[in-house]
This record gives sequence, structure tokens and C-alpha cells, in this order.
Amino acid sequence: MLSKLINIFFPDICLLCRQDGSLLCLPCSSSISHLANQECPYCRKQSPQGYTCVDCKSNGACLDFLYVATTYRAKSSIARVIKGMKYSSYSRIITLIPPSLFTIPTSLFFQKNSILVPVPLHKSKQRVRGFNQAQLIAQRVHAINNIPLQSCISRTRATTSQASLNKVQRHQNLLDAFTYLPEPSKVIILVDDVATTLSTLEACAKSIEIKSPKYIGAFALARGNMSN
Repeated sequence: MLSKLINIFFPDICLLCRQDGSLLCLPCSSSISHLANQECPYCRKQSPQGYTCVDCKSNGACLDFLYVATTYRAKSSIARVIKGMKYSSYSRIITLIPPSLFTIPTSLFFQKNSILVPVPLHKSKQRVRGFNQAQLIAQRVHAINNIPLQSCISRTRATTSQASLNKVQRHQNLLDAFTYLPEPSKVIILVDDVATTLSTLEACAKSIEIKSPKYIGAFALARGNMSN
């Protein structure tokens, strides 16, 4: 009864067009386009399905692939949606993003030997926010692709927000910040909301490498640049 009254007097408003009815209306949701071409996560050269190129892998890259759903640009639709989810506690909006953005090509995983692993928040930050956005994204990827999900990386210490740091500072900020807990599957797919310098994903991957999985890849809802 109370929720119905709240909806009557305080209806949801679309974050993008400000129309009443939903946090993300159908036309605005449909306007979030899927990335046409994937890139090597490191050198950003075009690469089938986001595989790390031979040159970057030989230079010590931790990730074997990064599959990106869409591009993150300042004030873009996906940027406003992600910021609304993280900083205005609109966690429900994750269910209104098109399912196609959470679909991973089957060639990147083997269902019986793969797990999705969301990038963790430190428990202090999660208490304040009330949820982990990477976990919510991983739940949608799990539901759509039928890949098992395990929250098996822990954040060992609180860190400064990455958004305020440059590339070097981001890497330093996350040194030894993660611990991987169980024995891994053959294919581990890390999940995060936005990948920029790859500092967070690399730090997670390094915590996993000691277990010698066959592949460590990642899924990001969006990919940005430092200028974003």
C-alpha cells in the first residue's frame, strides 16, 4: 500500500529525458547502442571479440580478453545511467538496460568451465552505497548467458576513488588490494561497470594468476578514456 502511494505522489522519472513513468524509459533505453567493433584491451587496435593481441600479451598483459558492451563518454546515455546507479542509489535501473548489452559471445567461454567474478567493493563502501554495481551487472550477465557466478575476490583494504586519479596513481592505488579465494575454473571472466586504464581489472587478474587458470578475461558494461 505504501509503495503504491509513493508511486502515485513520487513517480519514477527517466534519468535521461525526464519523462514520468520509469527510471529509464524504453526509447532512451533503446538509444544505448552496442559497440560495433571490439578492441585489444591494451593497445586499442581492433580485435575480434576483444582478445588481447599477440604483441600486448607478449609484453606481460594479464587479461586474455576484454569484451565491452558500449562506449563511455562524458554525458552519454550510459554514463548518466551508470552514475545514477552508483551515486543516486538507482540500482533498479540495471534491469532496464537492454539485454543485448549483457550478452557475451559463446566463443569467449565454456559454460561448464567458466565463472563470472564481479569486481568487489570494499565492505565500507558497499555499506554506504547499499550494493555493488559490478555484482548487479554480473547477475544480469549470468541470467542471460547462463554462466555461473561466484563472488570470490575480496577487497583487502579501502582505496581512494579511481575517478580522481591519473593512470599511474590508479595502478599504485590498487597494489595488493585484492585477494582471490577458491580454486579457479579454467576460464575466469571478471565483471565491472566501466573499464578505463584497466588498473582495477589488472589488479584483480594478478590476484588470480597464482592459481594458473587457462584464461582470465573480463566483461565491462562500458569502456572509457582518461579524458572521459
